[in-house]
Amino acid sequence: MSATITVDNTLMSQAETIFTELGIPASTAVNMFLKSVVRCGGIPFDTRLSPNTIETLNAIDDVNHHRGLSRKFSLLTNLWRIWCYVKI
Repeated sequence: MSATITVDNTLMSQAETIFTELGIPASTAVNMFLKSVVRCGGIPFDTRLSPNTIETLNAIDDVNHHRGLSRKFSLLTNLWRIWCYVKI
């Protein structure tokens, strides 16, 4: 049986580079994955986000949207000047 799947070009190129280094064609890699799915009765790796991952993604989103920051700095030098003058 043959099948056609749609895969992002960049992703496929990166994967094929790895498959070439492993000495296997992409079709063999796909067959290995499908056999693992059948053997495991599902995806053969964890696809859930761990609580730590969710927390990290939320923190990154907060920083990207300037939420929860104590102060905004337009230049790294301004931050450095303030940091140098803070007494511990």
